[in-house]
Amino acid sequence: MRIRTVLPVALLAVSGLLAGAGTTFAAGTDEEFPEGGGYPAYQCFKTDRAEYCSDTNVENDAAGAAWIGTCPIDVQKGLTDKPYLRDLRPEGALSCSGEDTPESSGYPAFQCFKTADRVEYCSDKKVKNHDAGAAWIATCPSNVLKGLTGKPYLRDPRPKGASSC
Repeated sequence: MRIRTVLPVALLAVSGLLAGAGTTFAAGTDEEFPEGGGYPAYQCFKTDRAEYCSDTNVENDAAGAAWIGTCPIDVQKGLTDKPYLRDLRPEGALSCSGEDTPESSGYPAFQCFKTADRVEYCSDKKVKNHDAGAAWIATCPSNVLKGLTGKPYLRDPRPKGASSC
């Protein structure tokens, strides 16, 4: 009987955090953010580990919510506060993988990752599975791997301008 009471309350609390996100980062709300005030702006949020911001400006609430939706599920679950806008993108902010082009649905695909300085690295050839992708990443120089942020991801086609290890 208790779970029938607790579960709906917990679901409402979580959905309120995410649903409330659509109104809290809108220009003209009662809340004012010293970092930014309206669109276009960088969509940002904080997790228990880091701050994440879009690589490009978003134009409205829907675009901001869509960008958050591109973030890996484990990043979204770590959301600790309401999303907000920033006029300038913080240098240390992480970005969610795959926001510029759609991610591949599976293997074979190009194995990619981003570094803290927002350089994207991708394999020269498609990898056939997770182990092959991990083996490719292991071939990268240690100074590149030190800057790795977020989880590696798949792309197909290979992004133009992506660096190789």
